[in-house]
Amino acid sequence: MKRPCNLALASLLSMEEEEEKEPKCAKKRRLNIGSKWEVNDLPEMPYLYLKEKTSAVILNDGPQNIANRIVKVAKNMNCIAEYNDIKAKAILSLEDTEFCVQLFKVNSDKNNKKDKSFSCIIVELCRLNGSPILFHRSACEILSACKSTNECQKQNRNHSPVPQSTILMKCRHGSKFQIKESDLFHRTVETVDTLLKKDRIDANLLGMESLQLITNTTCSSDAMVSFATNVVLNGGEFIDIKQKVNDLISNQFKNEVDDDITESAYYQKMRVGGFTVLWNALNFLSNSDSLNGEYFENDEWTGEDGLLFALLKEVGNAVENPKEAYLSGKCLLIILKSSADARMKACQLEASRIVSRASSSWDSYLLLKTVALELLSLLEDSK
Repeated sequence: MKRPCNLALASLLSMEEEEEKEPKCAKKRRLNIGSKWEVNDLPEMPYLYLKEKTSAVILNDGPQNIANRIVKVAKNMNCIAEYNDIKAKAILSLEDTEFCVQLFKVNSDKNNKKDKSFSCIIVELCRLNGSPILFHRSACEILSACKSTNECQKQNRNHSPVPQSTILMKCRHGSKFQIKESDLFHRTVETVDTLLKKDRIDANLLGMESLQLITNTTCSSDAMVSFATNVVLNGGEFIDIKQKVNDLISNQFKNEVDDDITESAYYQKMRVGGFTVLWNALNFLSNSDSLNGEYFENDEWTGEDGLLFALLKEVGNAVENPKEAYLSGKCLLIILKSSADARMKACQLEASRIVSRASSSWDSYLLLKTVALELLSLLEDSK
């Protein structure tokens, strides 16, 4: 085994020395997206450090100005943020996608300590877990805000991703073993059903993420989304998938996972996935003018322990679970706009009072605030 070269070894040693100098109780705190990120000094980029491609070079600007712009765009994106002031590092979480934002300084003027701006600052983003597509879309917005330009947004609009289903059908077309579209859809949902029934956590999460993709029109064809939407809302042959989504929304397994931190984190990801799947399905039917208000006029939706009550309860719990509350609010908007019976039932359940109960968290979550105010306006007009 080769020994590392002197330069590389020196770089590693310098990074270790900096970590040892850092206080054990770093100023690291869990914050809402409306909080401040206080950055006074930046770590120097280590020698021979390999930069991520999702990075930007900012010239002649202060670190606090850049940090303020990052906090602002994170707030607009409805992110959950964790900031470390000493390391000039932020961990952002958006729809189960987690990524790191790190600030570095290059060629700083060591003689002028009063000057809080540096000749060159590098903003680097690195995906920790979650969707690569969502990460690159978010990284583009953050880097664009740091540079105060709109070039990245224009590129994002001009180069929209090609739906995976379209690529798949092109590959299948002309092959010797052609598969009927209906058979392909059936096999896809059957795979999702198998993953959701397994005992392994990673398999369940993969099944839920796959279900989100096949109910999303930006990732799958309209025919695939239509097939998956019918499964989510009606069940049919795959009734277990529908029941799984309904149980997650109704929070049926909460008592089983409260004592285990790992299982609680897994269960929260599954719940966010369940709300996303339901909204994808309702949104697809709403946009295609196929949503009939009579569909919600049954005990499953408007009953005593129906989904309507579960969604309202989740919106009222926005302080603890803002992601779930936001997705629940979007589902409620579609349901209440489509069904007069659902609106009447919501008024009986004192929906306005439940929605207003979490108004203290609205200023920190702009998207949630928009949905909540629209819900209140719709409920007020229904009285």
